[in-house]
Amino acid sequence: MFLLLPFDTQRETQGDPLPVISKSRAGVPRAPWDVSLRSLAGGAEGGQVGARAVCSGECRAGPWGSEAQERRASSLELEREWHSVEMPWGRAVGPGSAEREGQCRLEMWGVHGAGGMQTVQLGGPVYLVSADDVPPPPAPFAHRLVSLKSGTVNSMFNINTKEMLGGGKFGEVRTCTERATGLKLAAKIIRKQGSKDKEMAMVEIEVMNQLNHRNLIQLYDAIETPREIVLFMEFVEGGELFERIIDEDYHLTEVDCMVFVRQICDGITFMHQMRVLHLDLKPENILCVASTGHMVKIIDFGLARRYNPREKLKVNFGTPEFLSPEVVNYDQVSYSTDMWSLGVITYMLLSGLSPFLGDDDTETLNNVLEAKWYFDEEAFEGISEEAKDFVSNLIIKQKSGRMSAAKCLQHSWLNGLAEKAKRCNRRLKSQVLLRKYVMRRRWKKNFIGVCAANRFKKISSSGSLTALGV
Repeated sequence: MFLLLPFDTQRETQGDPLPVISKSRAGVPRAPWDVSLRSLAGGAEGGQVGARAVCSGECRAGPWGSEAQERRASSLELEREWHSVEMPWGRAVGPGSAEREGQCRLEMWGVHGAGGMQTVQLGGPVYLVSADDVPPPPAPFAHRLVSLKSGTVNSMFNINTKEMLGGGKFGEVRTCTERATGLKLAAKIIRKQGSKDKEMAMVEIEVMNQLNHRNLIQLYDAIETPREIVLFMEFVEGGELFERIIDEDYHLTEVDCMVFVRQICDGITFMHQMRVLHLDLKPENILCVASTGHMVKIIDFGLARRYNPREKLKVNFGTPEFLSPEVVNYDQVSYSTDMWSLGVITYMLLSGLSPFLGDDDTETLNNVLEAKWYFDEEAFEGISEEAKDFVSNLIIKQKSGRMSAAKCLQHSWLNGLAEKAKRCNRRLKSQVLLRKYVMRRRWKKNFIGVCAANRFKKISSSGSLTALGV
């Protein structure tokens, strides 16, 4: 997330002096504003505090335009939500668009219980920094240890039959709300076509029960009906990462890529600490928490597995262009299998190209087995050597040569983002190429969907549905 931070500060009102900006562990300036906010709210019953960024007409402020954007909190929420200037506002100002004096200012305001109002204005020139150590907000519910239970879905949840978030061989994902609380969730509806479908769902539940981390989607409940298994999960509304960054109004820079990759690495690190392999890391399984900002969560643990290094684990599934050579060869997988996929995703973020994608799945798998790739000169023009080194230490055929997720977080490319953000505002060419890639993927999905519908019509017209057990 990009934030407006002043080089110097000033107050328009009398009161406590503003605290000095200090450095966080990742080098990002951080200011503990709670003292000032407490004095503004006066600690009175019903008092409120908030903050807003106010931009002039010249300021390109993404979805905010030239209006003020506000965040509010009651005095009881100060400690939890307002101790830092690093609040989840999303993208305050597009990179490179507000680095001139007088274009933006950050204000804090407070309303006493009696209705009086004070404003603190932070003036002076502003610059943009990347909050690389700000995790996404937690799920709107505490981490749960879920067990599959038999029941009637409609008695507890209202599933939106008009809004489908995604689908695949397993079934589909739709939005839903819990009737008792009104909590909005995502419902993964798994069709039971055989005993293996239930086994897979049980593995997914077991895996998700281990993953209490903000960069990993959380499981809320699981219900089995005679025909389906429904997993109810945390809902995030930002959409797929690649869908988000191909927007024409989005200004993608290398620093943006660093923040996204760092968030993904945080999630993978925790997974691996809990001895879980995702085994299906790909752009579709990286969701943005909101339509602005850089906070992402890893989703879809349908193919994930618990991992014991002492036991040999082999798998023969996944998405071809993100598969590692050991999966294609049906060799033993390990933590490094996920790291290969991360390398491919990072390569695509930076260049817009898929390094192993062929004209069909067979060609793609052969390309993966050969593990021959290079940095396209035109696509990687202007990309830092640090970024190339990061990718080069992940897309390695030999499993033992790949960086671990923990090592990735220590790599120079993912550190010192505050300084890099001040000098790295060049828009990447990858956006144009990624747009073509996403359009091609959409076409392929639609084509497969039409073929499946046609097959269904043929089966239906031949009267074979009963024989198939549908």
